[in-house]
Amino acid sequence: MIATEIIRRRNELTAFLRRFFSDRGFLEIETPLLVEKTVPEGSIRLFRTESDDGFGGRQPLFLIPSPEVTMKKVLAAEPGLSIFQIGKSFRNGEVKTGIHSREFTMLEYYLRNADCFQTLDLTETLFAELPFGPQSVRRPFLKLTVDELFGTFLGTPLSILAVDNEDETRRRLAEFCRKLGLKADERKDSAADLFHLLFVDRIEPQLPKDRPVAVIGYPSFVPTTAALQSDRRFSQRWELYFNGCELCNCYTEETDVSRLRSVLKNEAAVQGAPADEEFIEACGRLGLCSGNALGVDRLLMILLEKNNIEEILIPC
Repeated sequence: MIATEIIRRRNELTAFLRRFFSDRGFLEIETPLLVEKTVPEGSIRLFRTESDDGFGGRQPLFLIPSPEVTMKKVLAAEPGLSIFQIGKSFRNGEVKTGIHSREFTMLEYYLRNADCFQTLDLTETLFAELPFGPQSVRRPFLKLTVDELFGTFLGTPLSILAVDNEDETRRRLAEFCRKLGLKADERKDSAADLFHLLFVDRIEPQLPKDRPVAVIGYPSFVPTTAALQSDRRFSQRWELYFNGCELCNCYTEETDVSRLRSVLKNEAAVQGAPADEEFIEACGRLGLCSGNALGVDRLLMILLEKNNIEEILIPC
């Protein structure tokens, strides 16, 4: 059984997070864990169930992989509102690697009238004020672009490999993978698959481990609901790492309904879950908005200097 001291530390961290956002005018909300539709992401496997109305009627339902859908609907209905939520999320098929769990605690927050770079500044302030843990976690973030990381660690900037034609990008990435000794097939692997292979296998292990590292500007051929940069080759997105562990994933939210519909339709086909047209229309009404998802369990694990996420979770 988990030590009560770890439970007390979790309570301290949760209280700090609530105070941090409430003091800055964010409204805390609580959204449903069971939903009829989610944001389709082909890389995420969902927990599926169904409701029974007692008269033979059944409705497919999903445990949320994140609270994004309902939170954005709340945002769309309340112009100018910034919100946050601390709650459970669920992802099926998670391989036990020491940092994954099928049930986990997520902090998700949306800052209105701000892009992902302003939310990066807010998150850096949050880390600087963390109530306990090693001093290295509170150090100013090291901010590096994906393009820079490819150039530094792989010898070729991603902007050389990624071109306007996705088929050509896939061919170049597959060839580059093979040169590095990685197994790749441009006939089966998507450009996003090949990018993730390169990033996870060859770049993540080399990220500096003495401070938080913000990795900025992921390629636009990786399907997300992040807005694009002006050149449309990279997205307005960053992820935060500490000691090789991914902690945050932040977007400037896309509000172009036609692009969102295209992205989510393709992802829904891969995932086998229905896209939510109401959600898509809500995103079109967000205006300038940035959202960040932070893994609370991973953060607690790092703050307590534990090596495995199971050490800070109460076992089921």
